[in-house]
Amino acid sequence: MQKISELTPAERDDYVCRQSIAVLRACGYDMPEEMALDYLLDSDSVPGYRFDVLDCVFNCIAFVLQHRRDDTEAKEAMENMLQEVGAENINQLTDHLFRIAEAAARDELEQLVG
Repeated sequence: MQKISELTPAERDDYVCRQSIAVLRACGYDMPEEMALDYLLDSDSVPGYRFDVLDCVFNCIAFVLQHRRDDTEAKEAMENMLQEVGAENINQLTDHLFRIAEAAARDELEQLVG
């Protein structure tokens, strides 16, 4: 398993983008990968897609990779952020995010969801 500490900034950013998209798709969101990448890189939103939830998941994953935290406070914050944006399937989303956080605390990358 690849270590977070061995990633270049570009590799980490690519992982965060792709994992964010994979988590949403695994939880039932219609989120075409190319459209989501365009949004994350250029902020080009398209009506009808939950880019607010994508932003939230992206921020959660970026945070746990940067700080390598999987404590209760960090997990509650992720769940609260998802509730604030009105995300659907919060239990599924948090299951994925918590596994990513637990791996990050060990300096490991969780495999892409899917």
